[in-house]
Amino acid sequence: ITVFVALQSFSGIMDTSVAIKDSHLGDYSVTNETIGMTETSINELHENEMIDTLSTTMLTIYRYDETGTLPIDTDILLQTWETLHIVGFDDERLISAISSLNESEKKDLLNGSACLVKNPIPFSVAGQEIENTELSVNDEIQVGNQTLYVAGVIDDPVVINNEGFVNGVQIIVCDSTYTAITGKTQYAEVYPVVTEEVEAEQFEAWLDEWCSRNIGSHWLSYLQFDAELAESFAQINMLCWGLILFIGLIGVLNIINTVYTNIHTRISEIGIQRAIGMSKESLYKTFLWEGVYY
Repeated sequence: ITVFVALQSFSGIMDTSVAIKDSHLGDYSVTNETIGMTETSINELHENEMIDTLSTTMLTIYRYDETGTLPIDTDILLQTWETLHIVGFDDERLISAISSLNESEKKDLLNGSACLVKNPIPFSVAGQEIENTELSVNDEIQVGNQTLYVAGVIDDPVVINNEGFVNGVQIIVCDSTYTAITGKTQYAEVYPVVTEEVEAEQFEAWLDEWCSRNIGSHWLSYLQFDAELAESFAQINMLCWGLILFIGLIGVLNIINTVYTNIHTRISEIGIQRAIGMSKESLYKTFLWEGVYY
């Protein structure tokens, strides 16, 4: 029983497939870190019958140059080591990024008067905490030619192609506001979800052809990744059950051996009990209850 409880708890901790499956937005991610993907190309993905839904990400990172100038107009007082990220989400992803948003805040996000913010990750050097920029809900900021208020603060940074986060402030807005701020219309990453009846090989062949027409684009299959994780966990689970059954069998055989030895060392006692009138049923019950006790 102890082995069963311990190994079942251990195998449950090892099952990361469900958590990882919930962490990605689609069955695939299509990325272009160089020139980006045009709106025409994204519309082609939207119109494909094999794709059920599609999430998108637009991203531009601004850094201080050698003269200490940030190449975008803003009233956010950034530290010199911080960067400014302008992120564009599709409408559905934007309003679902924070569950506590009310209807008014969702409407403001979609019409471009509000934004979401990811603050820099705090750190310290030699035990001394380094000062960093921190925006709060309802703060009013100016970025480019747009004036926005902060509708919410998110915890997880937005990154492309699972790369590291360049520490700084992320301003997350809708696609149209992103274009108004940056003047760019290219998409950095999209996350298609395919329909249930579509074969993976069929969609991936089409996606290869699509990427060949969009220079610099490449894709990653989360479907395959999820399947590999599930298979790996199934193997771990099978090994755990094998160990549980093996140790359980040892325990059962040990009890049987104990009872069997007990019977053979008490043959004289059993003969006397039978001679004075003890029934076979009572005799069997005696040793069965001893086995249960063990």
